[in-house]
Amino acid sequence: MRTTDNSALLSAAFSRDGQQIVAATGGGYLAVWNAITGEKALELASPKVPIWAVQFSPDGKSVLSGSDDGHMRLWSLQNGRLIADQPSHASNLRIARFSPDGSLIATAMWTPDAPSWDGTVKLWDGQTGRLRHTLKGHKQDVRDIEFVFKGKEKYFFTASSDRTVRKWDLRTGKTLEVLRLDEAATTVKFSRDPDLHLAVATDRSGLVTYWTTFPSKATGHTEAVNDST
Repeated sequence: MRTTDNSALLSAAFSRDGQQIVAATGGGYLAVWNAITGEKALELASPKVPIWAVQFSPDGKSVLSGSDDGHMRLWSLQNGRLIADQPSHASNLRIARFSPDGSLIATAMWTPDAPSWDGTVKLWDGQTGRLRHTLKGHKQDVRDIEFVFKGKEKYFFTASSDRTVRKWDLRTGKTLEVLRLDEAATTVKFSRDPDLHLAVATDRSGLVTYWTTFPSKATGHTEAVNDST
């Protein structure tokens, strides 16, 4: 696989069935590739700005992108056309995620060198790209989002530079719980073990905090933890 604009590869993702890869570059080049043969399957119209985040929809029918101009774009894989092109945030849209069932899209922005203080998360319809909710509460950039669908319960967590992790109700867009850290939260994950549901947040000091009923902390890292699984 080789992009045609010779700029840096910024984001890539597999389809759920592992048959396709979507990749995007700093020059705004966006294409879908056959993961088995390495051949290009579809080239999408370039927004000509760096694309920080890409993801296939759970049903494999569309591709989501978040870019440097703050736009959330949703592309049809049937014809390569735009389904939605929404000015989601002021700039640096680095988080763009589908919910597990594809019904929702969550977007957030953050700036690595200078926090933008945006702090908002926007929820969009996963099929049409129309705005559902604008979630406010964080005082600084949102660094990560994790959807949790557990039976009839549907909510999600956000990790922020404001040293908090928030749990949100997807139906109302309201905060359900605020978990506080000693440092900026950079990522949040949820355990897939059905018997042990844990929200995990990591901060820039390298500390990992686990939440069940009471938070517990794991040490070992000496610098920032930027991801966890």
